[in-house]
Amino acid sequence: MAQLVDNVIVIGKGKLIASTSIKGLLSDNTKSSVFVRANNLSKTRNSIKGQEISDGNFKDGLEVYGVKTDEIGKLAHQSDITIYELVTKNASLEEVFLELTEGKEEFQARIPKVGKS
Repeated sequence: MAQLVDNVIVIGKGKLIASTSIKGLLSDNTKSSVFVRANNLSKTRNSIKGQEISDGNFKDGLEVYGVKTDEIGKLAHQSDITIYELVTKNASLEEVFLELTEGKEEFQARIPKVGKS
């Protein structure tokens, strides 16, 4: 879909939730993160204070939320950390849509109740 449209509008319960480009929608959501692989992960973690950091799923890197690659690069340089890998990870368009519309749906599918005969 991202290749077919320039802008997207998201409406929930008759109200405008978002009106932006696909790129803006994907980069501004809360699920965006940066994967960092460096020579010293504990030093890297200490230099990125105040950010949500996850390292549970990675044996050789960190996933950092709420920060851009440029900021991590500057902090690493100031702390004399060698960066091996620095990658922005954005959520899929579907994940962003579900996050934006959570609790704002007008109609919900329900499983019909089966009565006793």
